[in-house]
Amino acid sequence: MPQATQSQLNVDQWAEGIAQYEQGSKPDARSVRNNNPGNLKYAKQFGATGYDKDGFAVFENKELGMKALKERKVSVFGLVAVGSTTVPRHSVLSIAITPPGRTRVSACS
Repeated sequence: MPQATQSQLNVDQWAEGIAQYEQGSKPDARSVRNNNPGNLKYAKQFGATGYDKDGFAVFENKELGMKALKERKVSVFGLVAVGSTTVPRHSVLSIAITPPGRTRVSACS
């Protein structure tokens, strides 16, 4: 498995950082009320039960809201989750097509 570079963020750390920013110091923040740590607009995400008056998704629980936030990162930045680390899609593809018994240490761009 390729090693993540400094520019490839850990998905969990990224999502927690966004959640903390969106909540701020307010225990009753929209992100908390809606179980939507990223304050994502409603887009029929898995686990969303609907949306609030301003169009922000409302999730059944915080875990589903966090999952939607992580999936959004992957879809926007073109990254694929490998464990709790993200790598560019082409890296995963290059690993998948490497013949058995050979180790590929670089990815094509």
